[in-house]
Amino acid sequence: MSEYLPVAIVEQILLKLSPITLLKLTLVSKSWLLFIQSDSFISLHLQHSPSSLLLCISTNTLSAQWSLTNITPSPSPTITTLQPPFPAPLSCLFRFLQSLNGLVCLIQKLFLPQQAIILWNPSIGRYLTLQIPPIEEIEALGFGFDSKNNDFKLIKLFNPDHQVELYSLNEGAWRAIDFPHRQELGLVRFSDTRCFLNGYVHWIAECSTQEGPKVLLLKFNVEKEKFRKMKLPRELVNSPISRLEVTVIEGCLSVLLYDGAPPLRGANGWCDIWMMRAYDVAESWIKIGKVHMPDGGHVFGVSTSSNVFVNWSNWSGTEFSSLHSMDPNTQKVTDIGIPGRAITACEYTGSLVLLNKT
Repeated sequence: MSEYLPVAIVEQILLKLSPITLLKLTLVSKSWLLFIQSDSFISLHLQHSPSSLLLCISTNTLSAQWSLTNITPSPSPTITTLQPPFPAPLSCLFRFLQSLNGLVCLIQKLFLPQQAIILWNPSIGRYLTLQIPPIEEIEALGFGFDSKNNDFKLIKLFNPDHQVELYSLNEGAWRAIDFPHRQELGLVRFSDTRCFLNGYVHWIAECSTQEGPKVLLLKFNVEKEKFRKMKLPRELVNSPISRLEVTVIEGCLSVLLYDGAPPLRGANGWCDIWMMRAYDVAESWIKIGKVHMPDGGHVFGVSTSSNVFVNWSNWSGTEFSSLHSMDPNTQKVTDIGIPGRAITACEYTGSLVLLNKT
């Protein structure tokens, strides 16, 4: 049929199809294969794809059994359980680093001195595994997208002396890059969270000063491959780094301040949410709400929604509570009704990324 229709009409038809359907259509002909796996079509198809919430759920208190759950947006959320194509032994844990343009980046931690980074597209079931040498003591990891060069990049900071390496998906290799703030910041500790916004990967970092430890935001431009510093609200600069997390809520850079450090964070307490209304303008930091968590829990920010997701954990015996959605301004809570403890969460958009990679 495509021989009798203009290319533009065929393209509009294909853009409305799901990634898994398009994957099957690559078998129609060589011309369709080249067209569907082209960078231009993959980018255009991504713009037409809806977003959903991807959760890694622990279903058992005594083992590392887990499942990935995909939730389509409300008001009528649909829950689909996904099975990863890569090995997921019971002796390992997974955490999402970031989900960007349909590609999910996970860190796989085994109960051995061996770790791996997995780049995975759940829509088409393709993935890439990058092993981390056991001799490296990872301080911070980041994942970002270089829109100018249409390239996904991983940033790895590790000891000794804050060495930095970058992995480019287009290049298919790691390479060393400079970290100019090594002498200026002195001894630096990084939080275990990171986020990507406006072309930058962001971390919360703690550095040594004459007045004592101070926290700030350190960010990395994935296109220019340069580091920069950003200021936190004055109310947060003296907070313990273990109580802070950086995320994105409603498209704005946000910082969460818990009343306790792991594993007690949020236990019978609260979580303050700070938001930078105007990006890279220190004066625009405001406190938008306080999330009360009477049963303990963890907050997951969502970039395209004003709501946040809160996981209330009831650790009495073997009980787990379900995931909740909360409006931090009105404190209205909605039980999504997913059994199990949400270990990690990210926003996900279906795409064809990795289709054109070997």
